[in-house]
Amino acid sequence: MILMLPVTTAAIALSVFIRTSDFEREEAVFHLAALVGGCHAAQKILPGPYYEGQPGYHLRNDPDADGIACDSGRQSAVDTPLQAEKQVGNARFLRP
Repeated sequence: MILMLPVTTAAIALSVFIRTSDFEREEAVFHLAALVGGCHAAQKILPGPYYEGQPGYHLRNDPDADGIACDSGRQSAVDTPLQAEKQVGNARFLRP
């Protein structure tokens, strides 16, 4: 029962995020995937670019701050090799 606690907590957090999101259910899940996985994961689900205010747009995926995330084949701060070197285990340390 204690081993299922992280799974239960994650499921509750996901359901709360979906219910409180401004987007429809499918768009909210995509938006969360783009936040967690960065441009690389978002591009696998739905090709971009992603515009500000739409699902898939996150400021951290918009390095030039022009309101378009994952544009022009540019990589986000999450996907750059420099950032990949700054990992400890599965944790990524990113500058905002």
